[in-house]
Amino acid sequence: MQDGEFDNLSFEILRDTPFIIQEDPVGEHNMEQIAIQAPAEEPTLEKYPSKLAFLRAKAALATYASQRSKSAAFEERLAESLKQDEIDNSNNSLENI
Repeated sequence: MQDGEFDNLSFEILRDTPFIIQEDPVGEHNMEQIAIQAPAEEPTLEKYPSKLAFLRAKAALATYASQRSKSAAFEERLAESLKQDEIDNSNNSLENI
């Protein structure tokens, strides 16, 4: 293989597969546990006993931020869906009068 040979590959083959990617409750739990351990502020190398501890804290903070943004997006979609359901129900009740 030559360098850069796979740089322009697309993942269209994944769409054609009969396999379905399942949610992984163990993986989700592990990600939640990492996010729980996130520091309150951006880690600096001087605050940790080793570079490994620093990198773990940095990864935990990134995981926490990712989880938080996913949660906010989900809550926003849920609120929009509930609002649309209310509108639909209101329109249906007006049609039945």
